[in-house]
Amino acid sequence: MDFSNKLYVYVDAAALQDPQAEHFMEVLTKQYRQIILFVENVWEEETLKQLPAYGYICRTVYGPNLQSVLEKDRARRSPDKTKHILFITRSAQTLHGISVLCLEKMGLEQILLEKLQNEKKRRTVIAGICMGCVVYFAVYFIMLDKLPLWMRDGGIAFLLCLLPAELLILTLLYGLCKRVIPFDTIFEFFDMFG
Repeated sequence: MDFSNKLYVYVDAAALQDPQAEHFMEVLTKQYRQIILFVENVWEEETLKQLPAYGYICRTVYGPNLQSVLEKDRARRSPDKTKHILFITRSAQTLHGISVLCLEKMGLEQILLEKLQNEKKRRTVIAGICMGCVVYFAVYFIMLDKLPLWMRDGGIAFLLCLLPAELLILTLLYGLCKRVIPFDTIFEFFDMFG
């Protein structure tokens, strides 16, 4: 399952007690995900406070079931944010419009491996497109004198450079949106020139 666009990660008590939960939460928080603990009452939360994974929890929501909590929770208020919600639980559940990761089917380690494989595929595709655009520009400008006149003339030459430039920009924006290219990289790039 690809959950690169999930910003709100709801975790129930059973998932938080998983032995690999701490490492999983660490990976999610490094990628700027908001981890929300879902419990039925305060007493259940008190028993979870001794777990090392509890330190990664941003906030806690209380309710009898997740659907009722989501109705009240601010992440659910605008309909377009439901696609950014991921629920991690040990028991199998289905929620309308929300991705659910069931730990009975696969463990947290398997989920992390799948996530890393998806990111690696994306990184390869993005790097390939970017390299292709750069090679195209290099070949175009090196061969500029050898090209026919109609390919060097104003409008056609502009289009021959504009289309790969658009593809390069859209690919970089896609990489940023899917968090394949970290924001830190962009700031480091600008710091090199400033």
